[in-house]
Amino acid sequence: MSSSAQGIVFSGRQAREHLSKHIREHGMGYPLVLDPSAYEKEVATPDSPFALEPPSLYGEDQFAATLSLLEGTRATLSLTPTKYLYSSREGVMALRRAVEMVNAVETTNLILSVPIDTAWLTELCDELITLLNGADIPTALILGSKGNPVDSERQAASLRRIIQEIEDIALLRTDMTAIDAMVHGAVFSSIGDTSSTRRTYPPPSRSYAPSPSDRSPNVLVPGLLAYYRGSKLAYHLRADTALCSCWACVDWADMGGGKPGTPGRPISGFQDKEDQRDAHAHNLEVWSGTWRELRREENPFLMRRAWSRLCSEAIDHHERYNRAISLKRDVFIPRPALRFWANHAR
Repeated sequence: MSSSAQGIVFSGRQAREHLSKHIREHGMGYPLVLDPSAYEKEVATPDSPFALEPPSLYGEDQFAATLSLLEGTRATLSLTPTKYLYSSREGVMALRRAVEMVNAVETTNLILSVPIDTAWLTELCDELITLLNGADIPTALILGSKGNPVDSERQAASLRRIIQEIEDIALLRTDMTAIDAMVHGAVFSSIGDTSSTRRTYPPPSRSYAPSPSDRSPNVLVPGLLAYYRGSKLAYHLRADTALCSCWACVDWADMGGGKPGTPGRPISGFQDKEDQRDAHAHNLEVWSGTWRELRREENPFLMRRAWSRLCSEAIDHHERYNRAISLKRDVFIPRPALRFWANHAR
């Protein structure tokens, strides 16, 4: 999302194919961003920060050939095929080399992909800011971790500092952290529609489900600003409580999905793999609605205050869920990042 438009970021191993199919079937009525996602498979080194294509027949070197291929996809913007950057001196040197390479070329629609291990936020924050401020093109952070990449107040504070101190920076493959980035200066952000696209896993790790038998979707709970697996919501919440009134859930009810006269869908109703599409539509509407609400504040300071207030209310809603809606107390715990967002409006 950006401050003025919504679009789609295509990531993963078949990103290019999915982008081409989307253009054939739907055209280009909104921004389309291509993320080659080289970081899912390879680790960056100072000698090889990018995954490069073979040299072309026209004498182009590998980097030039790679950029030519990206430009030929018709994407509105393309990310560089940067490999994964571990938080190490070698990772710092690899990022420095990546910046040098993109600064040496002329391009109009290229973004420097910066897929960093989450440890950069707390161990190499100063180096990261210095290096990215030296890039001549926009940059896009992608956070890597086996768990939630922003899982502490310290990480949330460091990420916000990075967003505020670097011009023309985006944050991709994340969760509601995207909104905190947007209200504090990111040029655009993207929220993944699955748990595996709300972060990247450090190679050679692969994404995994918490339970092989649990195929329920992840659901963004209105008011909590947090994702929970549908099976957990179904197990812990009282039936037919916490109705969602987003357009996707109201449409589901109008089509006969619930009891007659029910004005929405119980948030505990996304229990099976078959509910995946409905959950995606619901999640999209909830975070889009949150962003639309914040955008009503044209003054940046007032927007940040409004976001902080929503986060504070979300913490209160966690308590309400635990005391009035959940069958068991203390199931819904506010994440540390939410507490940071609530208490720091600057």
